[in-house]
Amino acid sequence: MKRGMLLLLMSTLTLSVFAGNVRKTTMAVPSNFSKIMDRTAFEINPENEIGTALPSIRNAVLIDSSKNGYGMVMSETSPISWKPGTDYLTMAYRQWAGSTGPSGVIGMAVSDDRGGSWLTLSNVNNGTEASNYNGRYPSAISTEFMPIVLWNEYGGGGGDYGGRGYYTFDEGEYFSEALVAPIDIHNSPSDNDSWAAIASYNTSAAGDDYFNVIFADWSNDRDRINFHASTTGSWYTEYLDWSNANILLANSVDFVYGSDGSNYTANGTIDINDEGYGFYVTSSYWADDTEVANHTLFIKKTTDFGATWSDWYWLDDATTNDYFHPVFPDSLYDEDTGEWTALSATWAPFISYEVETLVDSEGNLHVFSGVLPSDDGSVYPGWSEANGLYHFKMTGADFAATGGAVPNVDIDFIGSLQLTWLYDDPGWQGNSYGAAIDVGYDQSIYVVYYGITDTITTQAGTSAYVDILANYSHDNGVSWLDTSINLTPTVDIDETYPHVAHYAESGEVYIMYQVPDYAVQTVAGDVTSAGYKNRIYSTSYIFPADPDDVSQIAKPMDYRLEQNYPNPFNPATTISFNNPIQGKVSINVYDVLGHEVATLHNGNLEAGIQNFSFNGADLASGMYLYKVSTANFSDVKRMLLLK
Repeated sequence: MKRGMLLLLMSTLTLSVFAGNVRKTTMAVPSNFSKIMDRTAFEINPENEIGTALPSIRNAVLIDSSKNGYGMVMSETSPISWKPGTDYLTMAYRQWAGSTGPSGVIGMAVSDDRGGSWLTLSNVNNGTEASNYNGRYPSAISTEFMPIVLWNEYGGGGGDYGGRGYYTFDEGEYFSEALVAPIDIHNSPSDNDSWAAIASYNTSAAGDDYFNVIFADWSNDRDRINFHASTTGSWYTEYLDWSNANILLANSVDFVYGSDGSNYTANGTIDINDEGYGFYVTSSYWADDTEVANHTLFIKKTTDFGATWSDWYWLDDATTNDYFHPVFPDSLYDEDTGEWTALSATWAPFISYEVETLVDSEGNLHVFSGVLPSDDGSVYPGWSEANGLYHFKMTGADFAATGGAVPNVDIDFIGSLQLTWLYDDPGWQGNSYGAAIDVGYDQSIYVVYYGITDTITTQAGTSAYVDILANYSHDNGVSWLDTSINLTPTVDIDETYPHVAHYAESGEVYIMYQVPDYAVQTVAGDVTSAGYKNRIYSTSYIFPADPDDVSQIAKPMDYRLEQNYPNPFNPATTISFNNPIQGKVSINVYDVLGHEVATLHNGNLEAGIQNFSFNGADLASGMYLYKVSTANFSDVKRMLLLK
């Protein structure tokens, strides 16, 4: 496989972006798929609008605002944290400091009732030795007694950009507002150009606390440095000793890294269970392409809470090729051009740059990442609906060796990102998602991400809207929902860059996300939604204990016919209807001439959020209408079948 497909474009103010030859065939962006930033500005009422639109979600809480949204664009950071066994939640973010103020003020929010109410703290990074208020990419940790915020400051460190890692904590415990002055994580900050705090926290069965944080070195070949600290017994107010810095990833030694700074390696994520067994996972090109040629997952293991690490494990080419070659079609027909587009015989699956890592109590590794086809120096973000988020499961026994190819990998499709990647916000290079493991339901895991769900509506002048989506498994990743749940089926609102607390309890997942305010652009030029003022929200979603038990989900307050998902679709899609009152309901599908082509339901329907599947395998490509009718409500929406 050719390596010339990607170049690293590094900005000192924003996240490094991977780019290259991007071929969007065969699907073109629909004509009404206009930039979301073109819409008229709006104001959000979190109590009325969001609470009504999301009846199965505990009311979304408006926490704060951000100067722009870049602080949350990385999946790998962990800006929201919950400590199991407590009611404490902690969040960290880049805070609004006025239209003329700096964009790098670090804000912090804490809750002692699991997100029902919050206390926000400002100017967390006041007093750094670097130039003040240049904070970037924060993470949060909720410990038993005190909240911690970690970030990097732009300036004051080593290398070309001076990235410098800091942390602070409330030494008077939660809600005392007694933050200590920012403390260096690196004992010699000038040695590394430290960016993006990726944090992990564990408590052992003996009650000892372990902390790990990984920074990317932006100047020294993009190496990844792991800082490890531990305490005997529960950590309480003392300063942590991070002095044992370890090069976890020597980028130019292990992976392909250009002399011009071209970089193909993800930041990676870390997770460790409370037995001390865990993994660091990244994606890249292996230095020796005769051994591994694909852009794939690379993994290191720890058995001592991150104090030491193994050699590299990886997903070999046969594993990913054998699974994905039947998944992605070799050729597709483009109705716009009337031509076929084909991949070459040597095309390969490309595991993208955002990875999310979970380790369950049994030592199984769960990795979530986007996958798309690559061929002859290009990637194909819009190739098919199979372009999307995938789950990779490996058992602890797969890592019995000292390194090398992982012998057994189970791969599952989570949800399509085809439309999201076509939309270029953020584009195929990255898509924010988070995963959580349940401490109440054994073997339950969750993944939350965001994507385009509504491209065609009956409202004039509307455009594509971004919603937060979720999927879950109650059998430790063996099976998943066929269609992801839309957690935020709102109209005229974009919910972006979700992060979740690493732990959930009895189906309840704690979520942090942002909503851009397109009336206030904070970064000049043609930018994505992160280049605007963003409002920071928190919420929680309670997943049903039984995937087939809709009664577990709270009854909706109002009638609501949702946009089908996915849309466009081929050949199947899901239509959701919020039915607040039990009664007679009909749901029918029509072609554009008004001929009925399917009846999805006609008769009594229980109250609740009801999902109906529609399969257009026997129908021609084109526009179709679906209509719901009750004694008190009627609505029609359009959907597009593309074959």
